[in-house]
Amino acid sequence: MKKIIAIILSCGIITSNIVIANASNKMYAEESSKPNMYKSSDILGHWAYNQINDFMNKGYINGYPDGTFRPENSITRAEFVKILNKTFNLHNSSGVVFNDTKSHWAKNEIDIAVTNGVCRGTSDTTFEPDAPITREQAAKMIANYKRITDTHHNKINNYGDGWAVSNWAKDAVESILEAGYMNGYSDNNTFRPLNNITRAEAVVTLGRVENNPHPVIPVPPKPGITDDTIVYTTPKGKSYHLTKDCVALKRSPNISSMTVRQAKQQGKTDPCNICIR
Repeated sequence: MKKIIAIILSCGIITSNIVIANASNKMYAEESSKPNMYKSSDILGHWAYNQINDFMNKGYINGYPDGTFRPENSITRAEFVKILNKTFNLHNSSGVVFNDTKSHWAKNEIDIAVTNGVCRGTSDTTFEPDAPITREQAAKMIANYKRITDTHHNKINNYGDGWAVSNWAKDAVESILEAGYMNGYSDNNTFRPLNNITRAEAVVTLGRVENNPHPVIPVPPKPGITDDTIVYTTPKGKSYHLTKDCVALKRSPNISSMTVRQAKQQGKTDPCNICIR
């Protein structure tokens, strides 16, 4: 009888331990599934605090197990595409696999990004998922996703290191700057295209895209005839075409070239020599 009671008590203790363990696991699971309850210790007072906190609350990005976020750390190519996919709710995939992503934790995320035209590999067979992503690479991925490009390079050329932007990234970087998704550094007027983008910068940049999905990118006017355009006399008074407008000066011993403004003024008194229309 005592032996039976002992067995029952023993089973009761084991059962209670299982219940306690299950309750503990359930509690942990519930806490970890609520990102808004998680606060990193190293983002308070950080310039990107609001955006980082917002992305963490939405589940777009996580901190580290030790309770830190490490906002100034670099971010890998795999980590960046994962956050981008989550931010813009990308899911379509096609089974794209690179030699170095076959067993990688972000294999599916990379597949999704490539399938949706966000990025390509660094070669036909590699993606380099654990390599830090540079600022120009991040700009290129975002421009690919947004389907935006700008060939004028007005913004890039305003930076002291605009020349350092890789040729393959120039149109993308320009469009991202024009859209206001990324900025340079005001302390020395640089863009630093080859620098690794930080975790904080990545979050803020993607947050700007999310909050302004339809940016207005100004298109500089095409060069044409203005009042300051210089025109020249042509043989036998033939028209000198610059655009659909016509500016023609008849050959004269006293006239070889002048601005359109001057031609307009002289045309009023000497219409035989000047033709502006």
